[in-house]
Amino acid sequence: MRQAIQRHLHYSRIIVDEAHQLFDATDSATRLRLGLSEALELRRWLLGVGRSTRRRARRGLNQRFANFALSRKAVECLQDVLRGCHIFGDPEDCVERILENAATGILEEFFQAIVQEMVQGEREKNALGFAYEAPLRDAKETPIKQKAEILHQQIERLYTAMIRLTRALNTMLDAAGDGDQAGEYGQIAALLNSLEESPLQQLHGWLYLLARLLGKDPQAANENRTEDASSQHPAVIERIYLQPQTSQRFFEVGLEMVFRDPTEILQNWLYAIPQKAVLLTSASLGVAMEAQQLNWRFAHLRTGVHHLIRDSALADAPHQEVFDSPFEYAKQACVLLGDGC
Repeated sequence: MRQAIQRHLHYSRIIVDEAHQLFDATDSATRLRLGLSEALELRRWLLGVGRSTRRRARRGLNQRFANFALSRKAVECLQDVLRGCHIFGDPEDCVERILENAATGILEEFFQAIVQEMVQGEREKNALGFAYEAPLRDAKETPIKQKAEILHQQIERLYTAMIRLTRALNTMLDAAGDGDQAGEYGQIAALLNSLEESPLQQLHGWLYLLARLLGKDPQAANENRTEDASSQHPAVIERIYLQPQTSQRFFEVGLEMVFRDPTEILQNWLYAIPQKAVLLTSASLGVAMEAQQLNWRFAHLRTGVHHLIRDSALADAPHQEVFDSPFEYAKQACVLLGDGC
């Protein structure tokens, strides 16, 4: 989200339509999850869908680069990335293996450790009838931490290999001219952008979560500094979770970090951009009347504007206005019924 905003900084005004969705959009953009569904999705991105017979099935990195003339360095880096993907294991029947203590691959072993630790004594998967949740600090000094240490090391190797791959591809693009291969290099550049914006960011987030679980300072990993294992930013919730599979939902297990109020970061990402005007519009924020005065509280909470109002350093209070709809719905509404209705 921050990158998308920064791409438009040359404009003097930023207009956000459907602003009632800002809360959910910010929550989605800032939420970090190392879960089973995220692991399966990243595996599909990197290795493809495996034995699928669909014509438009997702291809892995090897297939994506198969038609390109890569440099020797890029090929070596690509092979390092593919070797690092052994952490994912086989996606087929992974839930059954996790629940039956038959995990393959360090990721499955990590999820299996969470299940065993959070549901002690519940050995049959049919007995898992409730969702479990615990603070991240409760996983310290448990088998979860032992698996997390190994997983952190192997994800770090994969992340480093992917960084080397992006550098090798960038070197190729920098050395390329505008000759006959311009179209091919354009496709490589597009794939490079996807690589940097999706799997690299996801792996970086996983490393951050695992560092927090291990009691390390994620910002000072190279200096081997540690932080108080119980310390946590008051605006952040860090937890381990287990959601059993039922007829309405899929099995989920993993780590998660969420902001208590995700709109708080909009104060720095969006509203505090110097020399910029931000206009929020929405027809669904539901401004209510109380004591013959408009109550903007719900609209402020959903858009993060309440943080601006609380900020005493703000020179000008946000301007807010309600406009009647130009449409006469009673007269202009039209209901279409098909045959048989």
